[in-house]
Amino acid sequence: MAANNNNNNNNGLTPEIMKSFIDVQKKKMDNESKELNIKDREISSNEKIALKTIELQASLLKDRPREMRKNLTRLGWVVGGFLILVFAFLGWLLYSGNERFANMVIDKGSYLIVAIGSYIVGKKNGKNQHHKSADSDIEQLD
Repeated sequence: MAANNNNNNNNGLTPEIMKSFIDVQKKKMDNESKELNIKDREISSNEKIALKTIELQASLLKDRPREMRKNLTRLGWVVGGFLILVFAFLGWLLYSGNERFANMVIDKGSYLIVAIGSYIVGKKNGKNQHHKSADSDIEQLD
């Protein structure tokens, strides 16, 4: 039995060291439980944020067609107003006897309209080709 007491004293496991070890372990457990509580609150907070985001996206998607119509209406008014101004200017040119200048404005204007339209159509087709080539790559992998 004396040998066992010597073994315990040699290992340095005194009651004070054991008590401090237990205290440290208790503090570790307390810290871990506090971390778990913080993570739970963080998860519930993220859940609330996600639900609110989903609600906002749903309302935006619900209002999207109305906004698109509003934008198209505004664009229509702008284009219509511009066309009225152009036709009024051409009418004034014809009325004042400047047929050659009116003819030149129509020639240059039609060239400009065709160039802008071609650019827009080409840009749209370029985007569609890019998407089609990406889709065909995926199909080839299957």
